[in-house]
Amino acid sequence: MKATAKNSGKQWSAEEDERLRELAVSSATPFEIAKKLNRTESATKARAYVLRAGLRRFRAKRRSLSKWGLKATR
Repeated sequence: MKATAKNSGKQWSAEEDERLRELAVSSATPFEIAKKLNRTESATKARAYVLRAGLRRFRAKRRSLSKWGLKATR
């Protein structure tokens, strides 16, 4: 089942664009921004890309390689 939002399929307004930019600058996560704008996370990421508004990105922590007797090459 796909996530849908109240604004699904509707065009973005200038106010929503500005709010997205403000939230992106405040380091809110894409999930948080989507929830506040009542949009899906995918739609929020896509619109941020169009507006060239950088969103906060998370990287998964890497597991320790020493567990397998290996060393990180970085």
